[in-house]
Amino acid sequence: MRCFLIVIALLTTNVCFSQIKLSDAFLSDLEKAYRQDFSKQESDKLYRSYPEMLTPYSKANRLFGAISGKPFSDSPYPLSSLKQDSVFKRKLRELYNSDNIYHRRLSYSLIASTGDTTYLDKLFDRIDTEKEKGCRSRMYIALLHMKTPQTTRLFDYLAKDSLIFHSHFAQAFVKLNSDSVRNTCYKRINTDEHGAKYFAGSLLASTGNTPKTVRLLREKAMEWSPEKSLYALYALGYLKQGNLLPLSRRLEGTKFGVQMLHLLANSPTKEDSVYLMEQTRTNAPVSKDLLNAFFRSERPGWNLYGLRLVQEKRIPEAYIFYFPKCPLIKSGNAVDEVLRTIQLCGDKPKIIRSLISTLKGKDLEKTKPVISPYLRHSDKRLSSAAFNMMKADTSASFLNEIKTLALDSAHLNSIIVDILIRNGINEERFKTFFRAQFRANSLWQTQKACLKYLAAFPSYEDDFKFFVRLIEDPNTQPRNQGFKIIAITGLGNLKTDDSVPVIITDFESRMKKRKGLRLRNIGKTNVFPHLKTLKKIGNPEADKYLFSLLESEDEDVKAFVNKLLLRGHQ
Repeated sequence: MRCFLIVIALLTTNVCFSQIKLSDAFLSDLEKAYRQDFSKQESDKLYRSYPEMLTPYSKANRLFGAISGKPFSDSPYPLSSLKQDSVFKRKLRELYNSDNIYHRRLSYSLIASTGDTTYLDKLFDRIDTEKEKGCRSRMYIALLHMKTPQTTRLFDYLAKDSLIFHSHFAQAFVKLNSDSVRNTCYKRINTDEHGAKYFAGSLLASTGNTPKTVRLLREKAMEWSPEKSLYALYALGYLKQGNLLPLSRRLEGTKFGVQMLHLLANSPTKEDSVYLMEQTRTNAPVSKDLLNAFFRSERPGWNLYGLRLVQEKRIPEAYIFYFPKCPLIKSGNAVDEVLRTIQLCGDKPKIIRSLISTLKGKDLEKTKPVISPYLRHSDKRLSSAAFNMMKADTSASFLNEIKTLALDSAHLNSIIVDILIRNGINEERFKTFFRAQFRANSLWQTQKACLKYLAAFPSYEDDFKFFVRLIEDPNTQPRNQGFKIIAITGLGNLKTDDSVPVIITDFESRMKKRKGLRLRNIGKTNVFPHLKTLKKIGNPEADKYLFSLLESEDEDVKAFVNKLLLRGHQ
């Protein structure tokens, strides 16, 4: 429910350009969409191919574009330059008035992407006659994206189609004019139709803290049923209002009692705090729900009080909390209290592991005395957490401890191996031990750790044929596909001429599997390590092959090779 109350800012990244040029390919494909027989398959392909042009409002597509090197425009209207084009305007009208639903759906997206506000009233007038739900959704998106001032009219339609409860539409709606949204919520908070009143109350939280808003929400918290009162109560909590106990007390003992505790733990008033303190007066363990309320509270005092309860061992036997999410701990202002809690909480591996994970980047000299005893703990996940926190330590005493544990199969893990590699600890005794462990151990995590070390410090006599067998093995289990990539990097570290044909053969096998896939750079289709390795080997055969890939039909491969070769000539 809280997600309905928080306005999430639009994603922006430093790789976006202020304007994206309309490509000939886009304009050509758009021209094809004007045909009368424009189909669903063609429509889907158009949206897939040009999300930056047709869905500039989509945060998911914007993120995917940034990751894949196809950034969106900073402008909310990437097609605004077409708005004054007479041919485009005529074609848009034809799409808008077409009997083909995929034409109409496309027209609503084009209106949003051009920012053509002359269609605002037309869209409203058409909603009642547009029967296709997907088309209506695109119309609502266009109205939201172009910031319609008719918030009440839009709210009613969204409520009728049950879309106001959808987080995407709710987040976009509260970004409209705040005064207008507030007045709409005032008008609809007493409307029974489509459950709109509950969401009107919830949305009020995003419009600012006014006396009328607070009064209305407090009234509705008492008037609505216990379950529905949470809409008003969460809105009051978002506005940092107190004195919530009288409003939420009827939730006590019901399945909504957990929400009551969280509301009170964020309240700024004494009466609400006194109620929570009274629940901890006895020496009995404090309930899991109350502990969670303390640790999730935005009020540091409750976070600290929760840690004290853990120190006093007043927690349920199997209690666990992900402490990096605790606001006080997340702020970095509770390191001493966290260390004290680790020392006093007793043998609670899950609690200690979670607390240790919060100490990343903190003063190693202060944290090491508390963490180091857990390096040899019988709980492997706890010992791994301790290693992870101390891996930046380069002292002789710590590295000697790492060397000892690296030869102990009961403690060997990937973090120990990473520390050995990072510190350049290349010793034959480790190679011998890790080769034996790889053959004898059935745990793929242990095998992977051993292989990483051998790949980092390979020996041609002992490891070349071993790497080749791993790469060429057709029966490799899916979860062990990463072994092949590690073996490829091992060949790169050997830098021998006879490694190149092996790498090229595996590369070409993977390329055949990439065709037609959208997410192609993972698992069996990941080819970039091969390209890096060929560049690292750098012999004439490897260089010649890389240059040949500049003509590859795979755009990702072509771009990656181009960067590799440019980097090598800078």
